[in-house]
Amino acid sequence: MSEYYYEIYQVKAKEDFAFMDWKRANKFFNWSFEPYKWVWSGFEKAEDDYDLLNRLFVIFNINHPAGFKGHSMSVSDVIKINHTVDESKAKYYFCDAIGWKDITKEIKGEIKK
Repeated sequence: MSEYYYEIYQVKAKEDFAFMDWKRANKFFNWSFEPYKWVWSGFEKAEDDYDLLNRLFVIFNINHPAGFKGHSMSVSDVIKINHTVDESKAKYYFCDAIGWKDITKEIKGEIKK
């Protein structure tokens, strides 16, 4: 198992596309990371990206960390994963209706905290 750094971003609830799957949300607007806000970051051990994503889904639906102010992990959340110090190697995943969609190419360079 390796240790991964992750960040969780959630769409602002007032947005019309909040909680939509990727296919619908992506058609609804020209992709921009602007409607999202950072809600949590941390480190977690996992076998690979998808193992980490599934672990985070359980943690942020069943056993929220103390101080977590976001909603339970749901469709339209975006997870940034980086297992190196090289920011250019970060990957981004959209929590879809079923599983995860790698959206790294769609949003690379869009995030501003």
